[in-house]
Amino acid sequence: MPHTSGEIFAPQSVEHYLGTLSLGLDHLADHLRAVSTPSTGSEVSSAAARVAEVDLDHPLGDVKSALAEMSEVYLDDAIWFHDPAYVAHLNCPIVIPALLAELYVSAVNSSLDT
Repeated sequence: MPHTSGEIFAPQSVEHYLGTLSLGLDHLADHLRAVSTPSTGSEVSSAAARVAEVDLDHPLGDVKSALAEMSEVYLDDAIWFHDPAYVAHLNCPIVIPALLAELYVSAVNSSLDT
């Protein structure tokens, strides 16, 4: 039985998948190009207020709007552990081949417990 949602990852949705990931990669690349410090020093109360303003009852309707909102509540004040200026952490640096592998791991969605 064919699925009815274009959002479900399947052979029938490959073009939508490619377009969505392309938007996401471009968005992330633009953001990374602008990162100059490992953190912004944003106050917790300020970050919490932005998260509280997200209206989960009214979806944004398109990927670009969702990416913009995600930046406001997450990326803009994320701590970039990979930045050489960030020290004394336990997070290992990310290597690009691992990011490529994650693309496949998430798309295949293998159940590692079965």
